[in-house]
Amino acid sequence: MRLSTSSTAFNGLGWMLFALSMLGIVGANGQGYHVVEHQLVSRQLPDLSNISTCGLNCLVQSITGSGCDLTNTTCSCASSQLGQLAASCLIANCTMQDSLDLAKLQARQCNLPHESQTTKMLAILVTVYVTALIAIGLRLIAKSFAKIWSTDDALIVAAIVIAIAPFSLVIIMATMGFGTHLYDLQSGQLTKILQLLYAAEIVYVFVLLFAKLSLVTFYFRIFTVPRFRMAAYSLIAFLVLGQVIIGFLTIFSCHPIELFWNKDIHTGGCLDINQLAYANSALAILQDLIILALPIAMLPGLQMNKNKKISVAVIFLLGSVGFISTIIRLQVLAVFGNSIDPTWDYVPVVWWTTIELGVVIVCACLPMIRNLVEKWFPNFKLFKWSSPKPSKDSVGSSSVGTDDKSYKMGRYQKFGRSTSPPQFSDNYVRDHIGGPPSKTDEISPTKYRDMYAYGGSKPKVLEDPMSPPQPYDLSWRSTNPYGISGENPLSTLSQLLLLLLLPSVGRCCEQQLCEQQQKHTCSTCGNSTPQVPMPAALPQCLPQEWTTWTTDDGVDASTRAYWMRQANLALPNPCPFAAFGAVVVNHTAGGLGELVCTGANNNQGSGNPTLHGEMVAINNCSAIFTDPQGRYNMTPADALLAFSNLTLYTNAESCPMCASAIRWAGFKEYVYGTSIDALVDMGWGQITVSSKEIFNQSSSLSSETGFLGGVLTNETDGFFSWQFRPNATCPQGCSRAASGRCAPA
Repeated sequence: MRLSTSSTAFNGLGWMLFALSMLGIVGANGQGYHVVEHQLVSRQLPDLSNISTCGLNCLVQSITGSGCDLTNTTCSCASSQLGQLAASCLIANCTMQDSLDLAKLQARQCNLPHESQTTKMLAILVTVYVTALIAIGLRLIAKSFAKIWSTDDALIVAAIVIAIAPFSLVIIMATMGFGTHLYDLQSGQLTKILQLLYAAEIVYVFVLLFAKLSLVTFYFRIFTVPRFRMAAYSLIAFLVLGQVIIGFLTIFSCHPIELFWNKDIHTGGCLDINQLAYANSALAILQDLIILALPIAMLPGLQMNKNKKISVAVIFLLGSVGFISTIIRLQVLAVFGNSIDPTWDYVPVVWWTTIELGVVIVCACLPMIRNLVEKWFPNFKLFKWSSPKPSKDSVGSSSVGTDDKSYKMGRYQKFGRSTSPPQFSDNYVRDHIGGPPSKTDEISPTKYRDMYAYGGSKPKVLEDPMSPPQPYDLSWRSTNPYGISGENPLSTLSQLLLLLLLPSVGRCCEQQLCEQQQKHTCSTCGNSTPQVPMPAALPQCLPQEWTTWTTDDGVDASTRAYWMRQANLALPNPCPFAAFGAVVVNHTAGGLGELVCTGANNNQGSGNPTLHGEMVAINNCSAIFTDPQGRYNMTPADALLAFSNLTLYTNAESCPMCASAIRWAGFKEYVYGTSIDALVDMGWGQITVSSKEIFNQSSSLSSETGFLGGVLTNETDGFFSWQFRPNATCPQGCSRAASGRCAPA
């Protein structure tokens, strides 16, 4: 910076050499200068009375290296070498005003243009800041609907607030002449511009730090893999350390500090500004590369189809725009330390720096903006992930149509009133991490069990065993991913109940089990009505095209089967005696849905007879929702409201206690596998009051709960068939122990 400021005055001053270098004219004493002035006047050359003695001395010393003929004014005006030579002399001996006087004289004699980049610079500056402000505004709107705030929100807001300082400083600099040539400045303005530039450079370093930290802390809410989190923490340390060092070097780049803007001080010194600028840009490029690479490296391991992974990658790669702007800024830095016209040459550096900062801020807001766009424009395909339609022979994922009537009913009618977890999760990936793998992959056991210990209040994550046992036989998935038998579809979806909405008594209809005797009835809930005979043929027992049969909320059979398997996988091992597992799912999150919490029966482990799987899941959800350090940090009132948008899956029909709890919680849907009647047939002691009867008796409650039973019973039955049948086969991964019970192998 010191070199660039002091050398600004001398580009093209060689035209003066012929007046200063005539033989015998310039002497060692002051008389020689009077002779020079006399000769210049006689030749009608410009008045040099405003040029200081120091300035004229420097011109005399630089004549030998000019390379131009003494009488060739054209060559002298075009000579940059002469300007550099004269600048070196002025740095050591003259004042900034001497440089400005000579620059103005040069402009007049060489007819230099009076250009301005101020308008262009201000247009870019205002556009970038307003765009960043709009992006943050949309982000905050999305988060206000979610009613949840996180560290990355605070960091990005801090970045845009602090950015007011450098943006304002550049605007003030523009009013003083920044964006014009040095020779168009007023006396004293250069010092003020350099002071403001010094302050803006320091603040910019820390604005960029806050913006990048917001991106990295956002990743914590997407990826929960321990190794990723360690890498992210390391990246945060690298960002903080790097920017603090750059900030320190910028602040103390000159000693004394005033030397940065006051070149009339001829003691002390400055760092090589060129090297400092290149180091800053190189560090920024390295940081951008790591920030981009970190999430992209995680995508291959996510359970997504190819289209989803590409969509996620595109969102993250939009950050490469900031990376590109950093590279371009690096190119324009070539003039940073060598410019002889800083108020003109530094303008591209400023606007590319501004663009870089704006892009980082906008990219940090894109995932939340995406959620808002999907909310406001549900049919806007740019932000949607295309997924293959599920069939009998492939694993797909369904998305809840935002135009579906029941979807709208399941949400609060006024936009933004919902407190359901999909709105809490404002990231682009998290809602789909728990999705199914491609149709060629097997679904492995859950890597982490319940977020909370069964029945406990402390967060607990269980590590994987070295060779995790399969809780049931997975071999059938290679040919039948949904577990749907082509020969006997009822083995999987027996006792399929149409969606039952309460308390609208009189509009629910049950399709009874299509037994071998093919007995069917259709009765009005809670009312006695004449039985309506159903068709006798077995293929007509199920709705037409039963493989794509969906409930009113658009969740298809394959998605139901997937989450029922997750309820099985919520068990602590493949064959606990009380193998009752449950999961709570948010289907409004789109795609396959979002796992909120899980639970498994823990009567024996806790000594609490009420800790059935459903009760544990509800308790865990409440603990997770209201955890002050957790993802949601909800108030108790908000936690109670959140259940109205969630679905509870349990691998066995709920007992009267649990069914009542489900209704009191106000779940949107309740889905079970093995029925109470089937459990009794297997030898289980049960209170033989069906959950359907409990639901019928709860019609006075204000909430509505969907009801669906008999899902994936060909898998869920196996968890309950061995306990009271000594000859029954144990679930895969288990074998009969000496006690007669099945135990993990």
